[in-house]
Amino acid sequence: MRPGDERDISIGKFEIEAEDVFHLKTLYESMHDWLLEEGFKDIDGFEDRFEQLYWERTGATGAKEFHIWWRVANDPETSKYYRQFLRVDFQGLNSKEVEIMHKGQKVKTNKTDLIIRMEGILQLDPNNKMGKGFWKGFELLYRKRFFEERREQFRDELYNKVYRLSARIKAYLKLKTPYKAPRPFRPELGLLE
Repeated sequence: MRPGDERDISIGKFEIEAEDVFHLKTLYESMHDWLLEEGFKDIDGFEDRFEQLYWERTGATGAKEFHIWWRVANDPETSKYYRQFLRVDFQGLNSKEVEIMHKGQKVKTNKTDLIIRMEGILQLDPNNKMGKGFWKGFELLYRKRFFEERREQFRDELYNKVYRLSARIKAYLKLKTPYKAPRPFRPELGLLE
């Protein structure tokens, strides 16, 4: 992302916080799979790894604190002038492995205070092609005349994607949502049925 660039339009920020027992790896994989299904890729072009940062520290009590940053982008097929950029930050506090009884069997899982922060950003001319050559002086005029209507379409599309991802996370964590979320593909809280 280009910090402070007027070509980056923030379309919304979401924050989800949950302190509960759940399988962190399953949540992580579910979010990763959803982003791949929606056409997002790592900003460096890799499909299989989204992480730009992974930091972990283990305290004296054995509890872990971690930070994970994902930076993903989706270039719509209908326009090379727009890019949907998504920033996802995981913060885990007091994370411990615990064993629970599920259907008469012991299952290893996690007890974590998890905060997930997401921000969707619509990037105009991400490769700065309009700022070079013939187009250099015409970008602002071109943006207002030809892309104003499409910008709202791409903006709404990205907002809906970020909202659906947050709803999926809330459904997995069994948090309250303003509407009944569809049943997730992966088992709730990551427990095997």
